[in-house]
Amino acid sequence: MSRNHPDEALAQLREAVRIAPSGTFQRMMLAGVLESLGHTAEAGAELRQLISIHPTELVPSSALVEFYLDHKDYQSAIGELRRSLDVTSRIFSDQSHFVDLRLNDIQRLAELLKGNREFAAAAEQYSLLLRFRPDESGIHNDYGNVLFELHHIDGAIDEYNEALRLDPTMSAAHNNLGLCLADKRNLRDAIAEFRRTLELNPNEPNTRMFLGTALGQAGDLAGARKQLQLAIEESPKDPIAHVQLAYALDKFNETMGAINELKLALSLKPDSVEAENDLAWLYATTKNPKFRNPTDALILARRAVGSSPQPVPAYLDTLAEALLLNGHPADALATETEAARLDPENPELQSRLQHFRQAANSHFPSRPE
Repeated sequence: MSRNHPDEALAQLREAVRIAPSGTFQRMMLAGVLESLGHTAEAGAELRQLISIHPTELVPSSALVEFYLDHKDYQSAIGELRRSLDVTSRIFSDQSHFVDLRLNDIQRLAELLKGNREFAAAAEQYSLLLRFRPDESGIHNDYGNVLFELHHIDGAIDEYNEALRLDPTMSAAHNNLGLCLADKRNLRDAIAEFRRTLELNPNEPNTRMFLGTALGQAGDLAGARKQLQLAIEESPKDPIAHVQLAYALDKFNETMGAINELKLALSLKPDSVEAENDLAWLYATTKNPKFRNPTDALILARRAVGSSPQPVPAYLDTLAEALLLNGHPADALATETEAARLDPENPELQSRLQHFRQAANSHFPSRPE
């Protein structure tokens, strides 16, 4: 294409497509030029038209997927990958040949589904891959990740263990197994897995933070503080590391330090619901009246609840505490009741519910006999 005469070159490509409307090369070239000139909608239409003519061809399908991803249209990229995989699978009587041909695309679809939080659909893709690739440790690890997101913790543990049987040095699988064990409150083994992860790969993302959190939950607050401070030194702009350090500082009754860490987390990530919730909780429940802040506690708690994609019982619990502190016992009780309903197996929430009932009842005069 002439750099000085783009309109002329575009006209020539349109003529080439008119002469050979089924030509893959011609339409691909035209789509590329249209995209480079800012005619995005027309470029996408050309690729879709080409795919309607050659539905089983991989090159135009891959180009359309890249087109959607470049424009952050993940749902359409997922849809095109699904369509292409579906029509290709019908060609093969032997599904192992299909998986051999489209392995990378199946993995990409699974990753896109996971990124789009379609975890059940992603799990189906990983399950398909493992039927034909049972000895690939990375796929077992990835499958474990989506099972973890689906809260199938025992299934995730099985997948991580299988990944480690195939590759004992896979630091990511050790890290992920540690997360599962911590979720099941097996803190001793979780801590061992996190330490093993750091031995294998000191730069495994977030592991030091996870180790610090697990140590804190196990009661080793000094160890937790050390690991979390190291995590911040390694990643000073990681807001979650500051949130976790704030947790440890609060346990040491260093309330001002905890508040400062949470404020720093919010300066790094203003929409961090974890930081909003934890700072609201500190402002609402700290025993030191100097740090009590009812107004900001309520603002932050409402923001955390409102920003969460789905209701989180812990955030509702914080909001209930902030509502009560601000003189709204009936609303506090309703909010805590919802938190307890969402997590009926949590004894702490069930116990706290009684606290809010008493506060609401004491707010109203008793009925006459």
